[in-house]
Amino acid sequence: FKRSPPKVPYKAIALATFLFLIGSLLIHSDRTVPVLIIGILVFLPGFYHLRIAYYASKGYRGYSYDDIPDFDD
Repeated sequence: FKRSPPKVPYKAIALATFLFLIGSLLIHSDRTVPVLIIGILVFLPGFYHLRIAYYASKGYRGYSYDDIPDFDD
């Protein structure tokens, strides 16, 4: 049997990229501690999901696009 190619969750990856970029901007801004905390809270989920998407695209064992939540209901 042949496996069908994995379904890539483009919307979720786009959202993760957005969170990663906004979080990066907030972390590197010269603002107060609350903005730094918000930046970290936004950065971490974006980084986590982008890392999974990268490893899944490279075919590392143990990583797949199924690990990323999909928003297509």
